[in-house]
Amino acid sequence: MTAPAAIKQSDLNRLANVAKANAMTIEVEVGGKLYRFIPGIHAPRLQEEETVDRGKNICL
Repeated sequence: MTAPAAIKQSDLNRLANVAKANAMTIEVEVGGKLYRFIPGIHAPRLQEEETVDRGKNICL
């Protein structure tokens, strides 16, 4: 039997839609892992960005 997913597919879709609609990066921490939703290369970038050693980037 496989382990349950850390984030449900419906939650992923909802977060992706919000990130795209607002042209902003969304970060969610689940079970000690950081998931980052980035709307794409055309989104405005912040001047200061912190480096996070953990987690996964999910580009939309």
